[in-house]
Amino acid sequence: MRIFRLIRKKITKILINLIVNKFSIIFRALILSKQNNCNISHVDLKFSKNTFLGKTKEIIRLKIDSTNLPKILENGFFDIFIYKFLKKIKIKKIIFIDIGSNQGLVSRQIKNLKKVKKIYAYEPNPEIFSILKKNLTKVSQNIYNYGWGNKNKSFFLWCSKFNSGDYSLYKNKSRTQKIKCQIKECNNEFNKIYTKNKNYNFVVKTDCQGYDIDIFNRLKIANIKKIKVYIMELDSVPHNKKDNFFKRLKLFNNFYICEDSINQEKLKKINYNDIEYLINNKKEFDLIMSKN
Repeated sequence: MRIFRLIRKKITKILINLIVNKFSIIFRALILSKQNNCNISHVDLKFSKNTFLGKTKEIIRLKIDSTNLPKILENGFFDIFIYKFLKKIKIKKIIFIDIGSNQGLVSRQIKNLKKVKKIYAYEPNPEIFSILKKNLTKVSQNIYNYGWGNKNKSFFLWCSKFNSGDYSLYKNKSRTQKIKCQIKECNNEFNKIYTKNKNYNFVVKTDCQGYDIDIFNRLKIANIKKIKVYIMELDSVPHNKKDNFFKRLKLFNNFYICEDSINQEKLKKINYNDIEYLINNKKEFDLIMSKN
């Protein structure tokens, strides 16, 4: 047994070394260092070549963390599966609604698609929103410092120093920063957009650290019928919310999950009946629901 454990430990170490980004340790050290006289909260990156996030010499701003920033430095893209999916589908005149936009990276990529006519971006964290504002100035005039939810309210989130996308209602060893945020009732927000853009096709993406189910279940059936594509991050669905969740899923015809957790490129088509199994057996996955 001891030999088995040593072999397993060695294999695990080798795999980690293959997967871990070479920049992560640099930024983790910076975050953990004592910054007594100043605080380095973000960096501005100038692209040396054309990427999905920007053209040569364009500048984007990113919060310093040891998760997302290293990925951008290495790959030059973020959650690229959303861009690639929307590029392939036969839907024109798209309104893209980005709920939980974070630093605006997905929206920056989506703006490269000519079929996307407008972007609406929502981010409740005030610190992250200031970065999003910088990144989306030339992309959209519709950016808002609040999220969507089941009612209008203020609340506190705990944020991680090491992952700018890791928010929660609960504190842990990495989530040590307490941030006051606001959300607004999702049907009212969707109706505002729909009233101004009735002749467009709507794509909704949510990445709301556990609130995705609440938003999806709160949206009225009549509003979900107006949405051509819905993209959400899932890890679990509470038992008392499953009926409403699966009732709304039936309004879509095609389902896809992102299988490539490292490069975020590969999509796999699945059946409606597969989704409950995935919810029960996967820790976290991205689900795309489409009516085409």
